[in-house]
Amino acid sequence: MQITGSQLIINSLIEEGVDKIFAYPGGYDKDIFDALYHEKDIELILPRHEQGLIHAAEGYARSTGKVGVCLVTSGPGATNLVTGIADANYDGIPLVCFTGQVATSVIGNDAFQEVDIVGITRTISKYSTTIRKRDDLGRAIKEAFYIARTGKPGPVIVDLPSNIVSEIGPSEYPETVNIRGYKPSTGVHIGQIKKALEMLKNAKKPLFLIGGGVNISHANEEFEKLINITKVPVITTIMGKGAIPTKHPFFIGNVGMHGSYASISRNIVVNIPIVADAKAAINELIPLAQELDTKKWVNQIKAWNKEYPVTAPSSVEGGISPQAIFKNLNKAFTEGIFLTDVGQHQMWTTQFLEMNKNKQLITSGGLGTMGFGLSAAIGAQLGNPDKRVVCIAGDGGVQMTIQELATAVQLELPITLVIINNGFLGMVRQMQQFFHDKNYSGTCLRKRKSCEGKCNFDGSNIPECCPPYTPDFIRLAESYGAYGIRVTDEDKLSDAFEEAKKNTDAPTIIEILIDFKDVVLPMVQGGKALDNMLLETNY
Repeated sequence: MQITGSQLIINSLIEEGVDKIFAYPGGYDKDIFDALYHEKDIELILPRHEQGLIHAAEGYARSTGKVGVCLVTSGPGATNLVTGIADANYDGIPLVCFTGQVATSVIGNDAFQEVDIVGITRTISKYSTTIRKRDDLGRAIKEAFYIARTGKPGPVIVDLPSNIVSEIGPSEYPETVNIRGYKPSTGVHIGQIKKALEMLKNAKKPLFLIGGGVNISHANEEFEKLINITKVPVITTIMGKGAIPTKHPFFIGNVGMHGSYASISRNIVVNIPIVADAKAAINELIPLAQELDTKKWVNQIKAWNKEYPVTAPSSVEGGISPQAIFKNLNKAFTEGIFLTDVGQHQMWTTQFLEMNKNKQLITSGGLGTMGFGLSAAIGAQLGNPDKRVVCIAGDGGVQMTIQELATAVQLELPITLVIINNGFLGMVRQMQQFFHDKNYSGTCLRKRKSCEGKCNFDGSNIPECCPPYTPDFIRLAESYGAYGIRVTDEDKLSDAFEEAKKNTDAPTIIEILIDFKDVVLPMVQGGKALDNMLLETNY
């Protein structure tokens, strides 16, 4: 049977088990939208911007383990995906992104809305291709899904010229894939497993450093079982947070720029590489693992943590401290999916958010993309309609994709969006404080033209001279049809979180005002070793 390319695309999505597609219409993908109109088994999610679209697809994929699917038009539609493609590539998130393209006969002639999206994304994606022949369409889509979800997952771009989409051709969709040069490992090398266990057994100070692989492969229960057997302490990267409950006796904390003091002085050298899915590797480790004598080593680490605890006291007497925010948030939300944007709030989340087997943390780790949080929360809520979704954001990052609040309202998603507002681009501001002689350039979000010559933008004149913050997040929430709550008193935090839990027909913004002087500590300057850790503020 002969069918159009657009119909074959829809049929292929059904074959791949796709039930949601994050898409935005335009001149060069409208034929696919026409085919989607008649397909009731695929829900069309229409965000307000293509960057929001791909972050939503990421949130869906990260939270469910499924492939996130995007569809956009050519030119600016395609280039608006670039940040999300890079983000997914860094963190190993499976996406298949369909981009519209001009007809093959005019490619390379600077046609209207033509860009070489394959060339643009070649270094930031797992694979990208432009379909040149209608007969290749089915095979190319099958390969795209296979590449996206196998090996280390990642984003794949399928560029669709308009004539290929409209052309009549074969309806067959392949059942199998055979790609020369791409044969990802599906097993675990048992010899390497045994070598690793032998090295672990002989280590004087054994330690598990866990990254995002455990969370991506949903191997949390298996990993906790391994730790219970070996009694080896665990530290995690930002992406690894939640791999083990934070109250587990062998969980030490985070490692990295804002990690805990007790995990410094570790050089990561790979002596025995094990290239495999984390869950598969851990399942091979479990039956061979043995309990190790780590009591003295664990006690030393606990002593370091006691001497140098991770805290975030408020800089202003009576103000709301980040630690107080998370104390109340942990009490109010004992389960669900938690997402962050990027900035100081992200670091505080990794430091103070309690994790257990009923919680999942999703964040932009490798690329550190401001604007990720709210959009990804939409995807996570769509993929998990029965779970509570909480997004923690800063006042700077959230404004990069704040228009997606309209998407959440129209889809009636009960997302709780916690905006921690300090009036600054806080992460960069604290770098300026510590490392740039307090030259606060371009980080004050209250600044207006009339401020010139009156303020050095370090906040020393707040609140006497500073203008009001823009926007008013509560009025903004209400203008979108969402709920809005502002918290200026620590005693009101619990009430705000409980009120948000009652709102089930629309998102709730909780704006929490904190002191701009609050910084994330400990901190390591970029390029410095972890033992050059700052433990106190210089303000």
